[in-house]
Amino acid sequence: MRFRKTAIAIIVNDNKILFIKRDNIPTIAEPDKWQLPGGHLEEGETPIKALKRELVEEVSYSPKKIHYIGSLKNKVREVSIFWSYVDKNEAEDALAQVKETAPMQTKDSQKNINEETNPLRQSSSEASKITIKMIIKTDTAGSLEALEKELMKLKDEEAAIELLKGGVGNINEDDARFS
Repeated sequence: MRFRKTAIAIIVNDNKILFIKRDNIPTIAEPDKWQLPGGHLEEGETPIKALKRELVEEVSYSPKKIHYIGSLKNKVREVSIFWSYVDKNEAEDALAQVKETAPMQTKDSQKNINEETNPLRQSSSEASKITIKMIIKTDTAGSLEALEKELMKLKDEEAAIELLKGGVGNINEDDARFS
């Protein structure tokens, strides 16, 4: 087994951490799983350069300030870990930039399809909706019920909310696995 170097980022905005969902392709590592953005270093690439490249590839944006935290290493892998806080202004600027410049990208047999050629975009306005999948944990059943009720009221032309699971108590490993 060859030794691999990777870089990942913990990107925080408004007390939320950015995760991406891997493609559901059986031949890739960890298919259909949530993870922090990042990826493998290419030949001669520094961890920060690789991270910025991966961020642009995966989320079409790289934060202005990225700080090195440290690295973890075992026999087969070394992971360089970075952190960034993105404030409201930077997040809004990034979103506007992405909407203007980045075509919608999906993976189809490992090739990108832009918005004009994507058959799902052409056939239905529902296909262009973003689905936000949520797992909710609260401190009491009443809070859970109220939050679920309010979330289901939210309607948007561009986004839909899908409640995967709700419960009372602390977030645990089963919740993480469920996502």
